[in-house]
Amino acid sequence: MKTKLTIKIFFLGSIIFLTLFVPTTHAASGINKQINFQGKLVDSNGLNVSDSTYSVVFTLYDAASGGNTLWTETQNVTTSGGIFQVALGSTTTLGLSAVNFNSNTIYLGIKVGSDAEMTPRIQFAAVPYAFNADKLDGV
Repeated sequence: MKTKLTIKIFFLGSIIFLTLFVPTTHAASGINKQINFQGKLVDSNGLNVSDSTYSVVFTLYDAASGGNTLWTETQNVTTSGGIFQVALGSTTTLGLSAVNFNSNTIYLGIKVGSDAEMTPRIQFAAVPYAFNADKLDGV
């Protein structure tokens, strides 16, 4: 009888200890609806552009050429050795309401300054499709 009481007290003490002193982990309530993108700007001779700030228009399309515009934003990007890094969606909201990433035909077009849009467009791969997981809402 005394052994059962000791076990119950130990068990109750363990639960209290775990409740009070073990940190609780919470799941994130959503995802960051921006896409990291890094590129390199070169001139017509293939040489890095001068380190400076350039106005760049990023556009998502539903086709490799032509097609419909799904989303667009303009960012001022700063280059270092021709390389730049941006977070697409940091200027114009990018998410399920803007683009349905449950598709394998999403392409990124890039236009620098007054130049024509670069070709070919870049087809999106796996990482942006994680936006589709947001639709599950914890299911």
